[in-house]
Amino acid sequence: MNPLRNNNQRNMLQQFMDFKRSMQGQNPQAVLNQLMNSGKYTQQDLERAKAMAEQFKNLLK
Repeated sequence: MNPLRNNNQRNMLQQFMDFKRSMQGQNPQAVLNQLMNSGKYTQQDLERAKAMAEQFKNLLK
């Protein structure tokens, strides 16, 4: 087993858990709208993230 890969997987899992914890009790659509309205993210960024999420979802099947 590659220890570097294993460490990267743990880091990704930890980042996800941190994200999940930070989103508890929040409306995801409201958070997304706020980010889009603030200009922090563009429609292109959103579309890219959606495509990446779809690819990731397919990996988990």
